[in-house]
Amino acid sequence: MVVDVVGNRLDGRFIGVGGAVVDHFTVLKGSLAGDVNGDCMVDLADLAGLLSHFGLGPDARIDDGDLNGDGMVDLSDLAALLAGFGGACP
Repeated sequence: MVVDVVGNRLDGRFIGVGGAVVDHFTVLKGSLAGDVNGDCMVDLADLAGLLSHFGLGPDARIDDGDLNGDGMVDLSDLAALLAGFGGACP
């Protein structure tokens, strides 16, 4: 089973924000929850990246800081980053 960063099951049919069916998603091999810049660490660089795009939407991407895939960079993304802060890939 494949899940997104907040634990939603991704089975080819993803229910997005507001119940809209989204027919696509991106699977990032080896990704780390909260790693905005893809360097395999969740650190101040990721926090700075997310905060520099805070409020962006509705077409934000993970590298903008949209960690939950809803197209927005908001408090739920910040919470996800902070939950993984200090983490690193094995």
